[in-house]
Amino acid sequence: MVADYKSYAQLASDLAQGVFPTGARAVLYDDESWGFTPVEEQRDPSRYIQLAAQLCHQHGLLLIAAPAMDLTTVLSPNATSRRAAYLDLGLAAVAARSADVVDIQAQSLEADSAAYRSFVASAAQQARQAGGAHVRVLAGLSTGPAGKTVTSAQLTDAVTATRSVVDGFWMNVPGQSAECPTCTQPLPGLAVTVLRALYHL
Repeated sequence: MVADYKSYAQLASDLAQGVFPTGARAVLYDDESWGFTPVEEQRDPSRYIQLAAQLCHQHGLLLIAAPAMDLTTVLSPNATSRRAAYLDLGLAAVAARSADVVDIQAQSLEADSAAYRSFVASAAQQARQAGGAHVRVLAGLSTGPAGKTVTSAQLTDAVTATRSVVDGFWMNVPGQSAECPTCTQPLPGLAVTVLRALYHL
């Protein structure tokens, strides 16, 4: 089980107060440019990923760090390309220096397998160079990134294009929520269709 946290401060508070989810063996630190991640954490992802890793390891937990591409709106607000800014800032490398697992949140690109592969391959290379042999690298997928429609063929193509450069994938099945107000209903069936196609089930 993975406990999902968008704030280091909330993670530290829950662990200190003994209200951390029972049975969780890993923490996903999902820091993004949104109201759920404190501004000071958005401005210094390196520091807070390191703090989250130290805290998780003290409690026998693994840390999955997933600094989002939209952090570049805070860290490099004048950049014209968010994906280029993410790579220029080395956010995957920043995560890999402390975390056990890095999730490259590339799902916004998944409808274009060439763009998805280019970005994921570059970010994965940065992560491996920074984190060494111990770090595991995942690429993000979504059944409805920010409410956009994607097909099973597009998701399958994205996986096929990148499975040789990552250790696995994080499949998000979002529904409308405070975290994703533009999303519609969850589409777990789409995720199942993709898995069946990939593994010939």
